[in-house]
Amino acid sequence: MKMRNQLLFCIFFLFYNFSLLAQNQNEEERKEQFLADSTKIYVPKPVRPQFKFDTRTTVYEGQKINSYGYDAGIMVKNKLRLTLGYYRMNDNLPKEQLIKDVKTKQHLRVYMGTANLELNYLRKRFFSLGFPLEIGVGEYLLKNFSTDSIIYEISHIKGYVVFSNFGLSGTFTPIRWLGLKGMVGYRKAVIATHTDFDFNGVFTSIALSVDIQEIIKDIKMYRLKKRYYGKSFKKFVGFTDIIAD
Repeated sequence: MKMRNQLLFCIFFLFYNFSLLAQNQNEEERKEQFLADSTKIYVPKPVRPQFKFDTRTTVYEGQKINSYGYDAGIMVKNKLRLTLGYYRMNDNLPKEQLIKDVKTKQHLRVYMGTANLELNYLRKRFFSLGFPLEIGVGEYLLKNFSTDSIIYEISHIKGYVVFSNFGLSGTFTPIRWLGLKGMVGYRKAVIATHTDFDFNGVFTSIALSVDIQEIIKDIKMYRLKKRYYGKSFKKFVGFTDIIAD
C-alpha cells in the first residue's frame, strides 16, 4: 500500500512538472509570436496619412482678419508633407473709411483651395521644423457698407485670385499622434480679377496636426494585445506610455 502511494506520488509529480514545462514552452512561443506581430505593426511606414485643423491671422490692407480651414494628405518618409486644403475668411474689417461723405466698413469673404508642400529639414521626437509652400485659388467678395443707423451696401467687387504662401513652420509633438503647429509666412497674389484687390500680406498660423498612422498603430496594438492576452493586459495605459515612442 505504501509503495503504491509512493508510485502514485511520483507519477503525479512527473505529470505536474511536464505540464509546467509545456505551459512555459507555450508561453514562450506566444511571447515570441506576439513580439513578431507587434514588430510588424511598429515598422516605420514610408507613407503616412495626415490631417490638420488650421487657424490663420492675415493682414489685408493693414487690417487683421482670420481664416479657418483644414488640409489632408500624406507624409512621405517623414520628410515631405503633401496635402490639399480648404480655407475660408468671412468677416468685417475693423477700419472705417469715408465714401461720398458716408462712414463705411468693408466685409471680406474669400473661399480658397490650396495644394500644399512642406519639406521637413529638422525632425526630432518632440519638435520639427519645415519649409511650407502653398499654391491656392480663391473666390473673393469685397463689400463696402454703411455704418449708419440704416445699413446698406454701397459697392462691391467680386472675382478670383491665384496666390502662393511660403514661410517657416515649427511643430511641437507632445503626443505621438497629435502636434501643435505654428507658421509664419507671406502671401503673394499672382493673378487677381481686379488689380486693386491687394491680397498680399504677412500671415501667422496656429494648427492642430494629426498623424493618422500613429492612431492606426495604437488601435492595431490594442487589438493585438487583446487577442494574445485577453483581459489580462492593461486596457488603460499611463501618461508615459502615451507620450513615449
